Amino acid sequence: SLHHAESPIRDAAFPKTLVNIVLEFSNLKKLNLSHTGITDAEVEKITKISELVELDLSENWISDRGVQDLVSLEGVTHLNLSRNQISDSGAKSIAQMRWLTCLRLSINQIGDNGARSIAQMEEMVDLDLSGNEIEAAGAVELAKMQRITSLNLSGNRMQASGALAIARIPGVARLNLASNELGACGARFIAQMVGLTYLNLSRNQIGDEGAISVAEVFGLAHLDLYTNQIGDIGAQAIAQMIGIVSLNLSGNSIGDEGAGSIAQMNHLVHLNLSRNRIGDAGARRIAQMSGIVHLNLAGNFLGDAGIQFFSQGPSIPYLDLLEQLHVGSFPVQGARPEEKKN
Repeated sequence: SLHHAESPIRDAAFPKTLVNIVLEFSNLKKLNLSHTGITDAEVEKITKISELVELDLSENWISDRGVQDLVSLEGVTHLNLSRNQISDSGAKSIAQMRWLTCLRLSINQIGDNGARSIAQMEEMVDLDLSGNEIEAAGAVELAKMQRITSLNLSGNRMQASGALAIARIPGVARLNLASNELGACGARFIAQMVGLTYLNLSRNQIGDEGAISVAEVFGLAHLDLYTNQIGDIGAQAIAQMIGIVSLNLSGNSIGDEGAGSIAQMNHLVHLNLSRNRIGDAGARRIAQMSGIVHLNLAGNFLGDAGIQFFSQGPSIPYLDLLEQLHVGSFPVQGARPEEKKN
């Protein structure tokens, strides 16, 4: 395999030179040319590497025209074209690659018509269409993909009617529908899915009502519900869930009572309650939790007494009690801002 690390593009000739070098490795199986300034002109040359199985061309300048050339790569099963300039027309070309099992097309300009084309890819197992322009009609089309196990549609405009369609897909284990205007109604539809192990419904204004619905999902290991207007009632419902090891409830309205309920989840390993309304009383309960590896309580209302509780309780390897820049992270206290990942 050949991987090119991210680096600034110094001049227009760089992509052409880089591709010419890559062509010398005709037996490559994996190729990463992310963030290298690749344009449509270079894509045609890349297709000469006929043995490719995995190809990453994300963060480049590839348009619908360049995508047409990729169809000749019949051995590729994993394709990443995120952050390019691909519209519904390009999605239609990609759909001809029926053999793909993993496809990344996040942050392009794909709408419902593009979703309709992608839905025809019968071998698809892992699909990322986040950050596009897909609405409920596109969700209805995508719901026809019966082999999908991992689906990321965050940052689209599904709304509750789109969630209803997605909820009908059997076999999905990982689902990300963050920022889709789902509301409590959409959360209720998603909560009917069976077999989920990872669920992200962040930034959907589901409130306590939606949290109560989500709490009925059985078998989840990872749950993201940050920035959803969830209070103590919703937190109390979530606390009844069994088996969750990673829980993100940052950016909500959870107080000491809700924190006390969450503290009873003795199976948690990662917990993010940053930017809520937790005071010293809630901190005391959280500090008594055992088994936590990552804990973020930044941006709450902890005083000196609340902070002191964590020096008296079980050791927590990664603990953050200070306000941070990013909601939804588990940074190490004292790390520089540029080291903290969202």
